[in-house]
Amino acid sequence: MDYLQDKFKPDLFYILDELLPYYNSSWRKQWENNFYSYMCYIRADISSEQLNFLCDTGLRVTAFGIESGDEEYRNNILNKNLFDKDIFRTISILNKREIKYIPFFMYNSPFETLKIKENTRLMLKKIGGFPIIWEYQDLYAECGRTM
Repeated sequence: MDYLQDKFKPDLFYILDELLPYYNSSWRKQWENNFYSYMCYIRADISSEQLNFLCDTGLRVTAFGIESGDEEYRNNILNKNLFDKDIFRTISILNKREIKYIPFFMYNSPFETLKIKENTRLMLKKIGGFPIIWEYQDLYAECGRTM
């Protein structure tokens, strides 16, 4: 990162495609002296300790998947294992630390009812940030397979 910073002088490093291994203590030890601003993906249920570590080491923007504003649907149908209390804890820390965030949602996913869509709309309105809503795409069907 030093080389890239010296050569290009970016305002922000954009780390994509995978979660940083913030859950790994060895990685955190290597990253603890980072002072460059960056964006990365997190899980919406990241622990407070791990999130504060990222904030302390240069996190300025983050993105995470919520998929649905309906907790029961999110966990029982989409298998996210992600609870509202954890989402709101994460968002509270991000707001307190003045970190910009991009929550990802889906619509028109399997078995989604009008009530589930309304719960997603309400959550979008409540959590703020810069939400992105993707239309569900059945990748299995596009490959000729079923779930």
